[in-house]
Amino acid sequence: MKKYFFITITIISALIICSFIYKISNSLNSINNNYYKIHLIFLSVILIGSIITIFLDNNKQDYIIIIIISIVFGLYIVESYLSIYAPSDRLLKKKNKNI
Repeated sequence: MKKYFFITITIISALIICSFIYKISNSLNSINNNYYKIHLIFLSVILIGSIITIFLDNNKQDYIIIIIISIVFGLYIVESYLSIYAPSDRLLKKKNKNI
């Protein structure tokens, strides 16, 4: 089951990388090529990491799955906190007018 999880991640990240490369090479101007650079680096790291984890034993795969789920859950908590409690532009403009 776990090997299928990492194989699926490998295939999905490879397909997303291919679609980004297609979008960059065919539909965008050369000016916007740097826009997707960070995305390509991030997806390449995921692709390499998922290929490596396919060959790990089950115990290490369990720990990697727990770490990935914890990171994603933590990022969603931070994003939710920032979207709820972050000051909006309207409040910042109001404070700037008072100063």
